[in-house]
Amino acid sequence: VVHRALDLTTGEEVAVKLERRLLDLEPRPRAIFCGNDLIAYGAYRRCRELDLRVPDDVALFGFDDNPLNEWLAPWLSTIHVPYDSFGPATAQIVHDLDRGKTVGENFEILLPYRSALRVSA
Repeated sequence: VVHRALDLTTGEEVAVKLERRLLDLEPRPRAIFCGNDLIAYGAYRRCRELDLRVPDDVALFGFDDNPLNEWLAPWLSTIHVPYDSFGPATAQIVHDLDRGKTVGENFEILLPYRSALRVSA
C-alpha cells in the first residue's frame, strides 16, 4: 500500500501525523520512506511510543543522510546526497532563471547520491 507523503517539518508534528495516518492503519505499513531524515527521527520516536521495533515491525528510510546521523541516528537507512551539492545546484537554477529560462522548462538537476543502508532497513 502506498500512502501520500506527509508535509511535516518537526519531529513532534511527525509523531502526531504518523499516529493518525500511518501507524494506526490496518494493516500497518511494513516500511515508511520519509522525505528527509528529520521526519524519520519523528517516525522512529512514534514507533518506540507504540512499542514497535525498527526494523522488525516497521522499516524506516530517510533521505539526505543528515550529517548528525553519525551521533543521533546511526540506525537510520537513508539516501545520501552530499550537502555541498545543494547550493551549487540551486545557484544554477537561479542563474538559468536570470538568463531567461522560463518556469515551464526543465529544471531537473541530478545530484550524486548513494544508499546508506543501516539497521533500520
